[in-house]
Amino acid sequence: IEIKTRSNLELWRDLASQQQDETSSPIRISFPIATTKESLTLDLEVVACPPTILSVETFCRFEQSIFVGVPLHIAVEPLQLQHTTTPRIAWFVNDQVVQQNTNTYIPTANDVGHKIQVVVSPTTTTTVGAEAYEFVNTVEAMPVLPIVHSLRQDWTTTARAAESKGNKQLLRVVTYNLLADQYAKQGDIHHCPPAVLERNRRMPLLLSELLAYQADILCLQEVDAHIFETLYQPVLNSQGYTGFFTGKLSGQQEGCAMFWLTSKWTCQEQTDVGINELLLLSSDDDDDDEENDDHELHTA
Repeated sequence: IEIKTRSNLELWRDLASQQQDETSSPIRISFPIATTKESLTLDLEVVACPPTILSVETFCRFEQSIFVGVPLHIAVEPLQLQHTTTPRIAWFVNDQVVQQNTNTYIPTANDVGHKIQVVVSPTTTTTVGAEAYEFVNTVEAMPVLPIVHSLRQDWTTTARAAESKGNKQLLRVVTYNLLADQYAKQGDIHHCPPAVLERNRRMPLLLSELLAYQADILCLQEVDAHIFETLYQPVLNSQGYTGFFTGKLSGQQEGCAMFWLTSKWTCQEQTDVGINELLLLSSDDDDDDEENDDHELHTA
């Protein structure tokens, strides 16, 4: 059978004449047969404006090191969604669903040696799409840190014991200098192998350390702005914290961050103050005090 071809323009006119809306419905297209007056008819399922995800965000673009107990997080920003507002999320390990309907997954000891996949499905009332992503590295057991582990365990055990006795006034504050990634790359830290300083490995381990202290308030220094946005803020938010970042006035892409447990604290006001401003303010106060002292001596 010789079937006559049809131009794209003819097909689009045919589709438009059938007045399709944004839902999925059958489209009937006819192709004339050259040797007869008959035509070959095809019924096609055409989806107009399918739900689409342009991209998702995660720390190091799925190339981070993955450790047992360290949360993984993916973010699907509203601007990256088309024709949908409710993507479904499913986490897979070894081709088995391990968690659904959450942006965060915490790897377990059973996941060691396996890769983790996440499937994000944009949906409408009639259509479900799917975008699959896979983390590059397999899950690792947490490295042994004998000195740090024992010190941390003593501190957290004491804190938990006080809480179990009804001491609700206990306040746990952790302050930590993270060593900004831009400084770790400058080669000034000679006692550490370069692989240990790689941010895709070092930052998740630091995150694990911070969570292990079970602090009420976290005060962090040398926080990279980009790592705050892609790792610390989303993961700590998922673990019950909220907070903010303040960059340096010098324009460096690092600064300080503070987080607090939302179950215990509510932010009433936020003010960013640069250290240089404080020093200038302190200097002005000292000058005023000296002037007052001189005036008092002069009038005595």
